Amino acid sequence: MTGFELVADLTSLRGELAARLVAQWSAVGGLSDLAATATIAIPPAALEACTSVPASWRIVAAPIASGFWDAVLSEAGRQDRAAMVLMAPVVPGAEALGVLLDLLDLDHRLAGELRAHRADPLGDDALDLAGVSR
Repeated sequence: MTGFELVADLTSLRGELAARLVAQWSAVGGLSDLAATATIAIPPAALEACTSVPASWRIVAAPIASGFWDAVLSEAGRQDRAAMVLMAPVVPGAEALGVLLDLLDLDHRLAGELRAHRADPLGDDALDLAGVSR
């Protein structure tokens, strides 16, 4: 797998928070190093601050047209890319993303909500990747 589609709807956040998240995700060493493409919806107030993103990223200001997200996810499927749907204002760690990409490389049929667990013979150590879908 050569990367994934990062999908996030940040339209319900304050403009400054949405802009800060986009900046973190697109920074060198962030999600931009792993995501092949991204589609991120933001509040209109954040648009001016979200200009320094990779060329393959789409930043869209609200309001979002009906059917937009269906089209985004369908296109990711046609391109044979997994879609990582961020449903909260988070900055996923590299370890979680690495585990996710390894799992998707092993089984391309993963769909819906994915919850990955690391086997820990000495305890119940789980890595929660809820909300990630293909």
